[in-house]
Amino acid sequence: MNRKVITIDGPSGSGKSTVAKLLSERLGWSYLDSGAIYRLVAYKSLNSDCRTETDLLKMIEGININFEFKDKVYKVYLDSKDVTDAIRDEIIGEEASKLAKNSKVRTALINIQRNYGCSSNLITDGRDMGSVVFPNATLKVFLTASLKERAARRYLEIQNNGVATDLSEIELTMKARDERDEKREVSPLIEPFGSINIDTTLYDIAEVVEKLFSIWDNKALLAR
Repeated sequence: MNRKVITIDGPSGSGKSTVAKLLSERLGWSYLDSGAIYRLVAYKSLNSDCRTETDLLKMIEGININFEFKDKVYKVYLDSKDVTDAIRDEIIGEEASKLAKNSKVRTALINIQRNYGCSSNLITDGRDMGSVVFPNATLKVFLTASLKERAARRYLEIQNNGVATDLSEIELTMKARDERDEKREVSPLIEPFGSINIDTTLYDIAEVVEKLFSIWDNKALLAR
């Protein structure tokens, strides 16, 4: 099969995950949430006896993950258990960001990501999907937005889940995570070569999805 892959990269809160999910449903393609993979590893390591890097890498070898997005409902499964809400905790996010700096962890997870849903077309989002994991992707997209806008989106997301939080604290945490992702030695957050850059600050999700669908439709038409 001549597999097609669309990568959507960008910083936290840029809208990449939501856009990728909706676009995958519209195109009928498989969806891979790379950020959730690191959160899954962080979640499992924090809830297991992983004490050394060797323990962690061995755990990754046997990890069983699956993503499901159907009828606008998103589910994440770890070893057949629904952990969709559990991995969204800020502590898990911070641990995932730290794990992402480990070159051995990233190498182990790259293989898992490249082989995910290998029998179907794929849409994936993350921070190095187009630059490292799928450098030869059919279409590469880089989404961004202002820090204030991204923090506000995350604030509303947490509030809608019924959890009390502070907007200024979220903004500081997000800024620190951006700097860590951009400056890390292994697979830093960059705009992939040949990608389409879209600033989502002034666009809603539906507009971004429509724009990307149109871009893909035109690309597919030209390829015929």
